[in-house]
Amino acid sequence: MPNVDPSSITLKMMRESLYVAVVCDALDSVGCTHCSPRVALSPRTVDRLLVGRCKTTLWADM
Repeated sequence: MPNVDPSSITLKMMRESLYVAVVCDALDSVGCTHCSPRVALSPRTVDRLLVGRCKTTLWADM
């Protein structure tokens, strides 16, 4: 989806187009290089696709 106005991006468009390579390219474009996931982005539900905002967190045993 080159040259798409960010305000026009819909959840339907994200469901159809978002995958690991796209996420990595987006991170690279904002200067976050070498930030690819160590594992594939696989669905965690049986029959649904989850799309939305997320926040990275760091977990540690205490």
